[in-house]
Amino acid sequence: MLLKPKPLLWYLATIAIVLSKYFGGPKAYNNFVVYKNVFWHTLQQKNLYAYYPSEYFDHNLYGPTFALLIAPFAILPDWAGMLLWGLGSMWVLWKGMSYFWGENPPWLPLILVLVEATTALSNLQFNVLIAGGLLCAFGLSRQNKDWLAAGIIALLILTKIYGVVGLVLVFFTPKPFKLIGYGIVWLLVLGFLPSVISSPSFVLQSYSDWYNTIVNKNDLNQISYTNVGMQDISAMGLFKRISGNYQIASLFFLVPAMLLSLLPLIRFKNLKNIHFQNDYLAQLMIGLVIFSSSSESSTYIIAVAGYFLFYLPPSPSFRRRGWREATGEVRFSTFHFSLFTLLVFLTILSPTDLVPKFIRTEYIVKYALKALPCLLAWIWISSHLLFKNYKNEA
Repeated sequence: MLLKPKPLLWYLATIAIVLSKYFGGPKAYNNFVVYKNVFWHTLQQKNLYAYYPSEYFDHNLYGPTFALLIAPFAILPDWAGMLLWGLGSMWVLWKGMSYFWGENPPWLPLILVLVEATTALSNLQFNVLIAGGLLCAFGLSRQNKDWLAAGIIALLILTKIYGVVGLVLVFFTPKPFKLIGYGIVWLLVLGFLPSVISSPSFVLQSYSDWYNTIVNKNDLNQISYTNVGMQDISAMGLFKRISGNYQIASLFFLVPAMLLSLLPLIRFKNLKNIHFQNDYLAQLMIGLVIFSSSSESSTYIIAVAGYFLFYLPPSPSFRRRGWREATGEVRFSTFHFSLFTLLVFLTILSPTDLVPKFIRTEYIVKYALKALPCLLAWIWISSHLLFKNYKNEA
């Protein structure tokens, strides 16, 4: 399977990106240095969220459980740990896509998701694993493997709070109470497992420190317009930077977003419809990014993967006939094509050299325009979830 053209392209691109970062020196792969030291600091029972300028710049934002996730990579030489981390992350994303489009996913999302993933990979970000993990959790649940789906969701929550959106699986699985039970067990086990290499008191204190760090980071993100503007690339950041009204409260956006995310769940007759579920997952994955003040360019791999769940709706046709014969199921209209074009230019290609630097810095970054296509897609998907008749899509 790995020697087939599509996965081979996927993994060769990963190897090239990761090695280019390694040969750039520790400053070029600072994120991985932060990651591996989460493990070593846990082992030494040192504050996971303090600054360690002699070791790296920036600081850790991941939960205590991340220490065990990164451990196999942290104990290796940097080049090997980075390479396996990148390949493992991309394998999870590939696996997640395969649950929806089969082992031979269409070229369109494959290439564009790969381009977006390179932005996250170039920083060795965890976001690739979040995107792949959410897709895997939904896919595994549909195979009646709720115990494993619950474990993935618990791991995502305990490492980066974004995983909380996976809890919506409770509404879609045939056995919700079993999923809840599995989830509680996984949260307890994974939550305190770092005690094995540290101590229970250290782990409890680390969770408290993690909470305070996230709260402080959120406050800093919301004034990111005063610096380079690489944080808060969100619906809130988009509005604030375009309007110049930086004092508007984020709740003005978050409350309506939460309502529009929860209201579709009262359409009880649609909850078991697989097309409704796919659209809902797409809405969640996009919303997770565009309504987070922590969103930066590398976070958008989650939103882009979600967008393609909606734009190229997975169905048995993709598995039986392949994408070329199933093109009739692609959502195509003037609006969809315009939105797709915006997404490719503003969201996917904007961090690359294909977009002139002047346009990127003076417009796209300055006004957080990377969020615009995803915001429009989120609104459109929300309208589908609220008003579309899914009975015709068995």
